[in-house]
Amino acid sequence: MGLVDTYKEDIYKVRSYECTSTGDIHFPQLCNYLQEIASNHADELGFSKKDFVGENLTWVMTRLRVKVNRYPIWNEPLKILTFPWGGKKLFAYRDFVVTGADGQQIAVASSEWMTINLAERKAVVIPPQVLEASNTVKEPVFGASPFSRFAYPTEAEAEERREFPVRFSQIDLNAHVNNVRYIEWMLDSSPEILEGKQVQEMELVFRSETMLGDVVTAKSVAQEDGVRMHQIASAAGVTHVLARTHWKQ
Repeated sequence: MGLVDTYKEDIYKVRSYECTSTGDIHFPQLCNYLQEIASNHADELGFSKKDFVGENLTWVMTRLRVKVNRYPIWNEPLKILTFPWGGKKLFAYRDFVVTGADGQQIAVASSEWMTINLAERKAVVIPPQVLEASNTVKEPVFGASPFSRFAYPTEAEAEERREFPVRFSQIDLNAHVNNVRYIEWMLDSSPEILEGKQVQEMELVFRSETMLGDVVTAKSVAQEDGVRMHQIASAAGVTHVLARTHWKQ
């Protein structure tokens, strides 16, 4: 089999309503761009949700890791490159490179995805055409093992807690809370945001869905070297998302 260079590039211009009061983009909005170009590329390749409608399948993100070197500003055009680079039975991987107006790389990201049956809400084997489109030319931005293992501290001291009801505006095409909404909840309950600090790197594990009408609690605890651990859980104790953030000091 020959080399496969499957990728998509697009330009996204940072809008005023996507920025903080200092003129930098909100971190969740950058993640929205990644989600959007991933969906558009899958659509072009013929394996988006609408292509899977006969099989009643859809894509869900299970992991995400984003590292920001510099935050883009209002009106700055961003060139975003995305490419699928591999997978296995239940998982497919896709990476991203974000370039600023100065031509410098300002962010990179890696993501892991599953296909699920919409009726049963259970994972199914990745369709073969997806893996056949994997890029064999470009190198994964974090290497072949981009994700790490971590857990929320069981004996958390000085824990931050904030409750969020799930609203209609937070539900996406898959009839559950969109990935980026979890990031918003985590940052809204992080003291660093009010101190004017920015996320330098975030890694998330999406464990279970959250639906309209649910109420979740975003918990977090600060650790050493500018690290904060996050957990979003239901009242019944079900963990929906785990995350680790590294903050610029």
